[in-house]
Amino acid sequence: MKKYFVSGEEEALGPYTRSQIDRFLEDGILTEKTQIWKEGEKDWVTLGNHPDFSDTEAALQQPSKEEQSSADEDRAKLKKSKAEIPKLLESIQEDLDALWECQRAAILARIMGEDLEDELEDIRAESCDYYKRIEEKSIECWRKDGQLLKWITGCIRKHADYTFPIPVEDDPDLRMDTICAWLQTVGLSGLKGCYCWKNNDRYLYVGQASRLETRIKSYKIRDFFSKTTHIRIMIPSFGGCSTKTHFKRKLNALERLLLLQYQPEENRDKNGHKGHNDADDCLNYIMGEVRELATDADAGKKAG
Repeated sequence: MKKYFVSGEEEALGPYTRSQIDRFLEDGILTEKTQIWKEGEKDWVTLGNHPDFSDTEAALQQPSKEEQSSADEDRAKLKKSKAEIPKLLESIQEDLDALWECQRAAILARIMGEDLEDELEDIRAESCDYYKRIEEKSIECWRKDGQLLKWITGCIRKHADYTFPIPVEDDPDLRMDTICAWLQTVGLSGLKGCYCWKNNDRYLYVGQASRLETRIKSYKIRDFFSKTTHIRIMIPSFGGCSTKTHFKRKLNALERLLLLQYQPEENRDKNGHKGHNDADDCLNYIMGEVRELATDADAGKKAG
């Protein structure tokens, strides 16, 4: 296996393996602008331009029909779930109406110098529960009307959504070898991206990696690996990224949206990294308004 050398202040540093270079990138020891040389090559190049470490959109091949199975599955489910949207919106409106009634009554009670009715006081005391319910129902609306899927599609490169059926074998080594061979064939093994372990149409785990093959190999010892029937890979669009922070934000954004959309069984409670994505931008606005609705009247009462 050929090794890599890194340009130092006075002399070349190394040799290093590919996985070591990946780790240096993750830790911020090296950057996309660091000069490297690979044994057997003629010139020194920057890490960001070396084919072993760059994320070149042109290098990605369009997925086959079979590799598009998860995307087809999403579209089929969407046709059924959209029918549930009116009921969800009605439920959100009922919660908002209850909070608004409390706020209005609290304002009037303050004007009249009276206490708020016990029933409304109870609702006001449960404002945190209302807040959480409205947030959860808003996200559920986005799942069922396809908005989260649109945001996910907007995060990834064109056609960069691949699903691979994992052979049913007793030997985990053979299963993992087959997955890694597919990653290499499609050209995904060394790329940054997000992955989803699936059992048919159920999502078991969602994660991200700065080098897909290296991270995916680590799941061979996980308990749920034996239950997986498919792995889904998505590659973010890294256009305009020039630093480790920029690349990480893109990965975080896609992982966060995937967690919201698919609620994987093994890390359902993992919220991911909030911010820098359309879902959180919308949630910040919506829940900011709901927070004011739930607390303004209380604040006025305490101020008195």
